[in-house]
Amino acid sequence: MLGDRSEVAASLILVSEVHMRRHDYEKALQAADEAAELFSSAGDRRNEAGALHLAARANLKLQRPAEALATSRRAQAYLSELGDRAKEVAALGSSSAAQLALGQVDEALAAASQMSEACRREGQNLTTAEALRELAAVHLARLELGETRQVAREALDAAARCDARAGRSQLLECKAGVLEILLQACQQDGDQKGSVQAAQELAECCRQASWPSREADALRSVARGQLAARRPLPALQASGRAMSLFEDCGDRRSSEEMRFLFSRAQELRQTMREAARSARQAWLLYREAGDPSLLFEAAQACHDARHMFDDDRSGVLGLLNSNV
Repeated sequence: MLGDRSEVAASLILVSEVHMRRHDYEKALQAADEAAELFSSAGDRRNEAGALHLAARANLKLQRPAEALATSRRAQAYLSELGDRAKEVAALGSSSAAQLALGQVDEALAAASQMSEACRREGQNLTTAEALRELAAVHLARLELGETRQVAREALDAAARCDARAGRSQLLECKAGVLEILLQACQQDGDQKGSVQAAQELAECCRQASWPSREADALRSVARGQLAARRPLPALQASGRAMSLFEDCGDRRSSEEMRFLFSRAQELRQTMREAARSARQAWLLYREAGDPSLLFEAAQACHDARHMFDDDRSGVLGLLNSNV
């Protein structure tokens, strides 16, 4: 009889996960709750905790943070008793998200800090990286941007130390989550260079994991950042790929936005080429005229033109050094 209950409960977990992927969170919650009851009646605390965590995730999606917090705390308590640190950290993520939604930021910080320290002591790199990801998310919610960036980098370092046998999809999901937090922190901190770097790393991570929508979102940030930095070539590359990915995902509005950024990058590249030609011509003119008062400014213009084109150095240096 107990075996039958466990089999039915396991089937309900699969049903719940399918509903989660389809964004039907009410049905996902119903199936997870039923599974938790069956596992509880069978005395299977470990799987009951898994079902409770799934129910907490569904409650979060349904914007019911109080219910999510109560459910995830039950899961955490069971997993703590069982000594399953990895799954306890996963449940902590739901608890932290629920606490943040409820405005319990200090409590979320304390819980995430305690968990990350425990994981550090145990030396489990992937679990540590996931715990640090949750801690970085709490710091971001508190607008502690310096702490957010520091903890996010620690999480990435922990992820980089993971054993090759660690679950690849779990590792990529953790890394992508950390990079998304780091990107937000850099953007809010006004760090253009850091934002572009985080977005580039995020895009590559999503490409490896075959997440086209997330990769396209990351490339959108890359394209915007490169345009703001007046680097047209990488902006062209990022916006072009993002345009294609958004089209494949059926997101026409975002695809059109990328088409616009692509055209802006093309215009910027042409404008900068014309500036390089003008700088070269001014240099030749003032050199031939022997006007020392303007020669330095012309030389500086040539230097600036080279610097602006450091993403396409060979072509521009050839232009500046030509007789055009």
